[in-house]
Amino acid sequence: MSSESKQINEIFSDYSLDDVEIVIQKLKEAGFSQIETVKIIRKEFEIGLSEADHCVLHSVAWKDDLQKNVKLRDDLFDHLT
Repeated sequence: MSSESKQINEIFSDYSLDDVEIVIQKLKEAGFSQIETVKIIRKEFEIGLSEADHCVLHSVAWKDDLQKNVKLRDDLFDHLT
């Protein structure tokens, strides 16, 4: 098992989806990016991509990046349509 996998297992061993804010904060503190956090949350809690993305995007841990990310997504969508 890789050190990253061990780190993820340690974070998730004590928490459930009800504790998603705590888990997201711990993942951020461990150095995981937003995208990595979405992937991990999705896999570990067995939830859909949209739900995992929403949890991370609107989390307290990532609140400082919310407006920047929403703008980036809107700009990308506008460019693609």
